[in-house]
Amino acid sequence: MRIALFTDTYVPDVNGVAVSVSTLYRVLKAQGHEVVVVFPNRNWKFRIEGDLVKLPGLVLKRLYGYRMSWLNSIQATKYLKRLNLDLIHVHTEAGVGIFGRKIAKKFDLPLVYTYHTMFEDYGHYVTKGMFERPTRVLIRRLSKLNAVRKVSELIVPSNKTKDYFRDLAGVNADINVVPTGIDFKRFTHLEDETKVTLLKQKYHLKEDDQVFISLGRVAKEKSIDICLRGYKEFLERGHLNSKFIVVGDGPARAELEALVLDLKLSDHVIFVGKVPVEEVPYYYRLGNVFVNASVTETQGLTYMEAMASGLIVMAKFDDNLSNIIINGKTGFFFQNEHDFVTIAEVVFSLNEARIHDITTRIQSMITQFSLETFYKNIMKTYEKALRQYW
Repeated sequence: MRIALFTDTYVPDVNGVAVSVSTLYRVLKAQGHEVVVVFPNRNWKFRIEGDLVKLPGLVLKRLYGYRMSWLNSIQATKYLKRLNLDLIHVHTEAGVGIFGRKIAKKFDLPLVYTYHTMFEDYGHYVTKGMFERPTRVLIRRLSKLNAVRKVSELIVPSNKTKDYFRDLAGVNADINVVPTGIDFKRFTHLEDETKVTLLKQKYHLKEDDQVFISLGRVAKEKSIDICLRGYKEFLERGHLNSKFIVVGDGPARAELEALVLDLKLSDHVIFVGKVPVEEVPYYYRLGNVFVNASVTETQGLTYMEAMASGLIVMAKFDDNLSNIIINGKTGFFFQNEHDFVTIAEVVFSLNEARIHDITTRIQSMITQFSLETFYKNIMKTYEKALRQYW
């Protein structure tokens, strides 16, 4: 099958959509399909590099580094025509997403659309806190329009997102729940174990330290501040042999660094910054517990990566985690910053038998997110889309 993936972000960008599209590309290529990825360049030049079609782009620094491109490209259109494509798979809404829809219409191809992001939770990047309610209404209308407008098949990564679209009146089309697959071997079998040792030395981590890891985009909607405030109470209860490591970068970093100073946590909180995707598995191994208070995730890839890395997960309850975390059995839920410290003390008091029981359940649970299952579900959706054009 010849497939074109359209996205506004791609590796080495560090975010869920970039990782998801990259994973899909690699899985499809491994199974012998011909795949190209269409996305904006970091400059105003059109380039073709192997399977990568880079459209003229412009980085919008004030909009969290979003890359904008024209809604049309004559050069890209001519190139894509020569590929004699079978299917278009769009992973974004504006910009490149609109171009992908135009290509599907122009060449009369089935269009598969994946909704990755709960945009209602990200409106503050544009509105800066003003007109929040009308912005949410507008986003819902646009989400509904994108989901039903000439789409052969709609993909969402979780039941939470499926329920969101079911609540949008008029979205009655078949909704395919296809969680992004994860290459768990990257996290269970490290290529160079010595890197973990060197990182522990770099950040002055001791063997008996109780280490919390927060990994991902450092942004307001991730609610890292809740975890930090909870960690403050954890220290006040006498757990001084502990560290809190924030891996990643984003628009909220300066604000969080100021919060750490205000809470007098500087001796215990480490901001690592952005790390290359291939290095991420080593940073998970620095911790004992993975913490996340976000309720804006559509799937939560980092939760499963952390689980595969052997960490116990502490998360603020969210519907999309209901098939991942069974409280007390595959992870632990907390409700707020005060609850955080209570749950943290429970987690660090677990004996070896209980930890083994949890990790065993985790290994059984995460098989549903394997690359093999991901590929099988994607192909079922593609075949349904193609049948509409037979």
